[in-house]
Amino acid sequence: MKFKFDKTDFSPLTRGESDCFLLTDGLGGYCSLTHAGSVARGDQALLMTSRKAPGDRWHMLTNVNEILMINGQSFMLSSQRYDFGRNDSDHTSCLSSFEFDGYPTWTYCIKGVMMKKSIAMAHGHNTVAISYDVYAPAGTDVSLKVVPLYRITPKNEPFKDFSDTSCVKISTEGCIKEKPAMKTPSLYFSQDERDGRIPAGKCFTDKIITFENTGSSHEIVFSTEEFSEQNPSTFKDVLASQTAHQNEIVSKAGFSGEISRELLRASDAFIVKRENVNGKTVIAGYPFFEDWGRDTFISLPGLTLAANRFEDCKLILRTFARYEHNGLFPNLFPEGGEEARYNSADAPLLFINMVWRYAVASNDEAFLEEMLPAMLSVEHAFENGTDFHIKMDDDGLINAGADKEQLTWMDVCVNGFLPTPRHGKPVEINAYWYSALKILYEITGDKHFETLAAKVKASFLKKFYNKEKNCLKDVLNGTPEEDQIRCNQIWALTQPFTMLDEDQAEGVLSIVKNELFTTAGLRTLSPKDPDFHEVYIGDMLQRDTAYHQGTVWVFPLGAYYIAEIRHIITMPEGAAREDRLKELEKNMSEVGHWLSEGCTGQLPEIYDGLEPTVSRGCFAQAWSVGEILNAFNTFEEVFKKGL
Repeated sequence: MKFKFDKTDFSPLTRGESDCFLLTDGLGGYCSLTHAGSVARGDQALLMTSRKAPGDRWHMLTNVNEILMINGQSFMLSSQRYDFGRNDSDHTSCLSSFEFDGYPTWTYCIKGVMMKKSIAMAHGHNTVAISYDVYAPAGTDVSLKVVPLYRITPKNEPFKDFSDTSCVKISTEGCIKEKPAMKTPSLYFSQDERDGRIPAGKCFTDKIITFENTGSSHEIVFSTEEFSEQNPSTFKDVLASQTAHQNEIVSKAGFSGEISRELLRASDAFIVKRENVNGKTVIAGYPFFEDWGRDTFISLPGLTLAANRFEDCKLILRTFARYEHNGLFPNLFPEGGEEARYNSADAPLLFINMVWRYAVASNDEAFLEEMLPAMLSVEHAFENGTDFHIKMDDDGLINAGADKEQLTWMDVCVNGFLPTPRHGKPVEINAYWYSALKILYEITGDKHFETLAAKVKASFLKKFYNKEKNCLKDVLNGTPEEDQIRCNQIWALTQPFTMLDEDQAEGVLSIVKNELFTTAGLRTLSPKDPDFHEVYIGDMLQRDTAYHQGTVWVFPLGAYYIAEIRHIITMPEGAAREDRLKELEKNMSEVGHWLSEGCTGQLPEIYDGLEPTVSRGCFAQAWSVGEILNAFNTFEEVFKKGL
């Protein structure tokens, strides 16, 4: 898909700052600026690198300032706002358009001179490249000055002092002139201020790169690696590296739908190298997150199986299997001497389900045998008890969590307060548990797993099914939260093995559609609930208390669409089935709109609960893209047509 934005999308400047793009390098590094060409978050950068993939991230180059000289008159092209000028609005008068078609291009028009600027990022290298194509009337004297803005700090640390910029290599035909290192005024980050984060930060300059009126095309390549045949030193070669990789990903999957192919391109941003195991992992979200167990297993069906990336799937599953401990998997990997965090009741069960999904899709029985010891370790731990109060109860259902432990994806704990306490028996955990037991029976033939699965199903249907509301309870713990209408029940309909009959499934789909569904995602809590929060905005306390209390999350929407597809194919042929299918197609096609909002070509983490119009949280989220791509892949497989 080609996305194009014009002047109306940059005026006022806050509109141009609210949307951005993302390029990634397959190592955990990235490039992200706003449509206006500025940074509006402290985590945005022209060159964010990973010294040890994927976690040791360093903010090297914040951006570049550009000054175009036309017949001796200077024009500042940068739209960056500074802390002392937060209310300035006329920063994009020279900017004519912004386009994104795999990489970003800006067009500037000034005094009869047109300049196109493009950025690309090399796959597999900490390298970013900029090209400038200048078109001027005959006889016009034109030159361009580019000033790199350095930070050179670990990703989440502000600029403190000058650094040696020789760690950033530069390849250019321009003239590089060193100058005394100088701090910039504080840059203003409007999106951070909106979200309650620190809204300003400094960087520094120590050189100017000048292109005289000697031609129409100029370029600069920045890298933290030495330039070589493998690490390209020209914009053309950097772009070729990026494009070749993207094309390979798209062609391997063979999607027919335009939205599907764009989601496929987006999905590649999240699969990156993990250096310490010489394997692959999944970045949970840009710009904030690293690789998390739960997010990985939820994302994998879309990121890998739908994309026919079977080898990557195996590498990622092996990466996590190496860290299995007491039947649990890391929710956060060990980095910088820190210990791994295993506080997840869903990741281990999702691991079993994911290994099975992979084996079914790839016919790789050998890998199933390889992973079986880890799968059996998980089952034994959950049945007999493990860390974090995770243990099967007498009724066969899984209990998890106590005190301040938060073990499901609704895991916020703020100042010792749990906005969404889900201690007890969460609905999705027990849906995963049942499916895991059925899978282990299919693999081993052990009657113990079959008997236990039957017990779980009987208890689940008896205790979770709310006949009055015709849906599932959220968590069994004897509190009023039991009967809250939440999106977690949707996963009881989408596992490899499920427990509900068609009438019960229709009840769940109906209440999810009527109270939780939006085309941007599913609400985490019904608006009818007194605990419902309309917006996700403000300081950390305000945001965290709203995070799972009504906020719209994108990734559960994928499960909703898959559940709808599964239900439609059980319906008899006729008008009712056709109407249901048309409604599904219409709703799914709205994903094309959300791909153009926020981070262009990506799907975000969350939206406001009441009116989901502006993306919040991470502007690119792995499980959002992965689960929606999984739904689109399922749609194409079932109905033999693309969207």
